[in-house]
Amino acid sequence: MSGHIFENDLDGSWNAERIPLLQRTENDARYRGAKRQLSTLSPLNNNVSLTSSQTSIASKWSWQRSLKVSFLAFICLVLVVCLLFLPEESINTTIIDVTHDEPKRIDLDRRYHEKGSVSEKILRVTLKGSFVADELVPLVKDKVVIIAKKDYANYSDTTTQTWELGLMPEKVSNYFYLAQTVERHIFDLDGFDLESENVSLFISTTADHSVALAVTIELLSTLVDLGVMMGGVVLVVMYVFIIFELVHRTVVSMLAATAAIAILALLNERPTLMEIMSWIDIETLTLLFSMMIIVGIISETGVFSYLGYLAYRITRGQIWPLIIILCLLTALVSAVLDNVTTILLMTPVIIQLCESMNIDPTKVLIANVIFSNIGGASTAIGDPPNVLIASNPSIQERGVTFLTFTAHMTLCTVVVFVLSLGFLRLLYGKMEASKNENQDIKDLKHEIKIWKRTAQGMPNYTREEAQVKTAIELKIQELKEHLLERESRTSLFSAYITSRGLDELRENCRITDKWLLVKSSIVMILTIGLFFMENFPQFNLSLGWTAFLGALTLLIISDKAEVESVFARVEWSTLIFFATLFVVMEALDKLGLLRWIGGLVEQVITIVPPEHQLLVAITIILWVSGLASAFIDNIPFTTMMIPVITRLANSSNLELPIQPLVWSLALGACLGGNGTLIGASANVVCAGVAEQHGYKFTFMDFFKVGFPIMLLSLVVANLYLILCHVLFQWNG
Repeated sequence: MSGHIFENDLDGSWNAERIPLLQRTENDARYRGAKRQLSTLSPLNNNVSLTSSQTSIASKWSWQRSLKVSFLAFICLVLVVCLLFLPEESINTTIIDVTHDEPKRIDLDRRYHEKGSVSEKILRVTLKGSFVADELVPLVKDKVVIIAKKDYANYSDTTTQTWELGLMPEKVSNYFYLAQTVERHIFDLDGFDLESENVSLFISTTADHSVALAVTIELLSTLVDLGVMMGGVVLVVMYVFIIFELVHRTVVSMLAATAAIAILALLNERPTLMEIMSWIDIETLTLLFSMMIIVGIISETGVFSYLGYLAYRITRGQIWPLIIILCLLTALVSAVLDNVTTILLMTPVIIQLCESMNIDPTKVLIANVIFSNIGGASTAIGDPPNVLIASNPSIQERGVTFLTFTAHMTLCTVVVFVLSLGFLRLLYGKMEASKNENQDIKDLKHEIKIWKRTAQGMPNYTREEAQVKTAIELKIQELKEHLLERESRTSLFSAYITSRGLDELRENCRITDKWLLVKSSIVMILTIGLFFMENFPQFNLSLGWTAFLGALTLLIISDKAEVESVFARVEWSTLIFFATLFVVMEALDKLGLLRWIGGLVEQVITIVPPEHQLLVAITIILWVSGLASAFIDNIPFTTMMIPVITRLANSSNLELPIQPLVWSLALGACLGGNGTLIGASANVVCAGVAEQHGYKFTFMDFFKVGFPIMLLSLVVANLYLILCHVLFQWNG
């Protein structure tokens, strides 16, 4: 942050003469004196300034902020009350043995009276056993049938709908170890009087052999019907706070996760702490944490600055050739490496490049992360939704291999890439003009941001810390005054600015630690190589484990005396945001919001005439998954939609080919992540790393660029799918 600490006279007044930023160096004696005076600022000489600073801070505490804090405090109080008095869900599981001749009967009246609430009209049954996937139920012989009835003797009495589960063939179960699967179903008991009637649950089987099952029965409140609406409210409120930046997004996600758990508690479904922990994707968090450490150590070698110098020399300082090269490189790397890792590697390079070329890094970063998501959509390993889809056994059985997936998706993403790049050129049309803005002014603005970030992160526990924080706040005010002066004299420095460039880059952008660079390069190459080995069954290291071992190895061989500086580079707020976002999405799934979306999609496609069902199915799945992935995490949504498309493909009434549905879901989930800042993991990671470097882009900054490109991408993908699969019937 050299260049904006100004000379201070002995009497404490600032000199009228200002030394320009580019003419001042660390060897300037007056500059060093100013830095010393700032660091040794005496409290005796700053009593008046302290009062002025406190007054300035107090003036910012407006009634809007008071209202916001009061509202959030009230919400927290409500959540505390809910979680304080509502117990965790207590579930009793029973092991039963069912045969063809003797159906199992479980009376509900005793369980109902133990609950003691007349509002419990919903029966949720959970079974654990050797079941096949839902889409394979019509194909197997042995089934388990569950139904609720009023009277065991009279089969004509009121009954609920029948729930059928397919059993794994006995020969397969005897010769192969198969993991037990858990299935849940909701029975509506409306019309049943549990107080005066004997209502029982009957479990039977068509198998010739006995079937062992673990059964869990829960009588729930009718308020469960409101779970979808309550979950939607939580999601909308969370986005409102993030869009308008009322609170930091990490705090918002923490509050939303707590609210979702409190709603589950109100519905008698409060999860245990162990269950909540199981919702968090530790694999993803480990990958992010480890790659942040690796990138943090590599950045100390100066290699990112040197790469910026090379790119500047290749493009000769022209902005658009640079942006095209960066977007193409990012898309290609994201196709073979997950896009989160790609963004972690590319973001520091881009920031250094933009600072050298005198352009705003935030615009280039937004463009880069958008094309990272586009590139990641082209292969089965480029984006997490694609991994989930391509690894599903039901989809693999229908001929969706890695090569098939890549062939179909790459053709579409190439077209999307080209058209999106042209559209980006229209959005960023005035970017060349912004390049010539005075570099002094840009550096001043950036330094003010850095000082503000430093002041916000400083503790205020001791008197000395309070004095330093006050000094920093004074310096921010002085820098703002100087910024106004510099903006009024911009034209005086334009000639000097344009004369800089390659000579300054060559001087400043050097490799500072070649030996550490060699160590880091070896570890990085081995880590990325092991990433590709994950697809081979002989290797048992996941992406998270591989990245963690790479980070641990680099920490050891780098032999750093102060490891705290490395961990300080980790974006802890980003990691906490992801952890709480996983909890929010799993809670919304448990509230039924995601199932409701999937069921709605299935109902709409079913009522369409047969000749138009494929066209409607492709369009609905693409746009629903695209728009939903822009506002909710695409990983749980994709997990929920996979059974939907397999059921549609297996339905005898529809006769839809599965491959077009697979491509629709994959394209929608990946391209939809470009719609908002929290639509994809790579977006949030990029924003966190940029903020750590002093560059912040807001939800709306990303939305203005990402959402139009997302709409364009979905339109192009929709036309591509219709052309290939409706007109030319390229259905595999």
